[in-house]
Amino acid sequence: MIFYFDFGISFIGEENGYRCFTYNSKQLNANRYGGVFVFLSLLITCVTVMSKLVSRFAEPELAMPARTPSFKSQGVPNEHIAAISAAIAQYKTNNN
Repeated sequence: MIFYFDFGISFIGEENGYRCFTYNSKQLNANRYGGVFVFLSLLITCVTVMSKLVSRFAEPELAMPARTPSFKSQGVPNEHIAAISAAIAQYKTNNN
């Protein structure tokens, strides 16, 4: 299959040894926007197909129980927790 694209450029002759071309701006813009549309459509199609292939052949993820981190699990000493709690209590009593 042969594709023919008219890019809106027409040869109108020679003047002083230079070739003279005329440009049809509507045709040029149509070709630009058409090319962008084809490229983006192809990109979206490829990404969709790759996503479906990856989800089909990927190993299932193991469900991990959601845990909320506590201060003790992060290794914060009890003295720091007590000092922070005392500072919060003092702030609440002074500012209420």
